[in-house]
Amino acid sequence: MVETAPADDSTAPNSAEVVDSEPSFTRGVPELADNGLPQGWAVRLGSFSDVSNADALVERLLAGGYRAYKRTISSNQGALTAVYVGPWVDRSTVDEYQRQLQEEFQLAGIVVAFETEQL
Repeated sequence: MVETAPADDSTAPNSAEVVDSEPSFTRGVPELADNGLPQGWAVRLGSFSDVSNADALVERLLAGGYRAYKRTISSNQGALTAVYVGPWVDRSTVDEYQRQLQEEFQLAGIVVAFETEQL
């Protein structure tokens, strides 16, 4: 039986030093809404009394690659059809999309809390 000496780890060509490290990124934990789901955000781009105007905007947004949808909302003017893009969980992401939508469609939009009933 041939005995071999244990390898000296400090001189082994394939050795790696093990160190403790901290993650190079952090991810925020999304806040939970009352229903226990993560709080989401959407951009409301407009509210229309004429549903065909809302439909036209949704079509333009979908053609541009956005997740667009519409919902009926109540207002002091009666029922309106609101057009939204989203949702996103990260608030900074929705802020960036709001700026992008304003540049691309010349619609300022407002950031609103996403409601699961909207879909």
